[in-house]
Amino acid sequence: MSTSSNSSRKFADFEADLIQGLMNKQPLAGPDGLLNGLIKHVVEAALAAELDAHLDDNRQAGIANKRNGRTRKEVRTDFGPVAIEGSRDRNGTFEPVTVGKRQYDLAPHMTEQILSLYARGNSERDIAAQLEQMLGNQLSPAAISAVIQRVWPQVTEWQQRGLKAFYSIVYADAIHFKIRREGRTDTVAIYTLYGVDADGQRDLLLLELGDGAEGATQWGMCLERLKQRGVEDILVVCADGLTGFDQVVEHYFPQAIFQRCVVHIMRNCMRGVDYRDRRPLCADLRQVYQSNSRSLAAEELEVVRTKWGRKYAHVFRLWDREWDAIMAFKDFGPELQRMIYTTNPVENVHRLERKVTKTKGSWVSGQALLIQLYLGLQAHRKSWYRQAYNWTAVSRELSETYGDRFTKHWML
Repeated sequence: MSTSSNSSRKFADFEADLIQGLMNKQPLAGPDGLLNGLIKHVVEAALAAELDAHLDDNRQAGIANKRNGRTRKEVRTDFGPVAIEGSRDRNGTFEPVTVGKRQYDLAPHMTEQILSLYARGNSERDIAAQLEQMLGNQLSPAAISAVIQRVWPQVTEWQQRGLKAFYSIVYADAIHFKIRREGRTDTVAIYTLYGVDADGQRDLLLLELGDGAEGATQWGMCLERLKQRGVEDILVVCADGLTGFDQVVEHYFPQAIFQRCVVHIMRNCMRGVDYRDRRPLCADLRQVYQSNSRSLAAEELEVVRTKWGRKYAHVFRLWDREWDAIMAFKDFGPELQRMIYTTNPVENVHRLERKVTKTKGSWVSGQALLIQLYLGLQAHRKSWYRQAYNWTAVSRELSETYGDRFTKHWML
């Protein structure tokens, strides 16, 4: 009987076995899945065909070679582990393509599943348990960690990618996590820069691990890296009230306007304010920053000061000290004001980061933390890589206000 008829008969046998197994309620996947036998047959047949071709090439080249025993190993597939056998050649020159000599993974989708689970905040042990339950694949946490670590080159490439020369708005903020270093747990800052280009496209420009708590020096290094990656000009930088940050922005982007996040100001104002007074004081201060102009805002601030200043003098010292940075957005029209008076856009990015990390208390390294944040953000890319709201009206205002400084990037 020919090889072809043998193969046909075997496949017919497999088909009958599959039908009978399904009728007996046997699973398709898993360690005892019905598809394992078919996968084993196909893989072994491919290996045999590869070896036949290799030996034939040797004969044509005048090289003496032949089969020399068999080798056995277990490989992982999307349907569970499968034990396969293949023949060796005497010369040891046969390098199979179907399953390489040191290859134990035939699961093209398993890596995607591991990374997808990790991006959603699962630990290596959680992923191992889920894969074993779903597919019957028994992978150790160390093996899963090795798969995850392969993403690191993608992370570094993304961190170092070139950026556009111009951004209309850049939001800056930091979020803090815990990593384990030399037997102790340290709190470190992840620095985030989230930009809007001349066409209104939002993008995450920088996600970088700091050495410790948030600081102006580290922010300066972040802005320096933006320049190294191609950023030449920024119109507005919106950030919280970190001491010295406005000077850092002025040093690296001297033409940029610095806007102090009004929401952060309001939070800081409530420190030292009695609980019963917080809501009415917030309502009064809201009238200040919602005024139609700087001059009207200044008048409203004096009204509020008269009412609350004796009891809460520290609130008004803060407003006096930060007045120019708080009121910078008042120099623009209402559409752009809504975009720059707060760092809410970058805080929305931070909410995504917290969502994918909420189940973990700390990370074994900064690299492990960055990989999980990167995978989580890429899984939710549609949430942050999108067009800014009502950009047509905003761009029209920027064109009139900044002229060629804006339009040379907008009208490409």
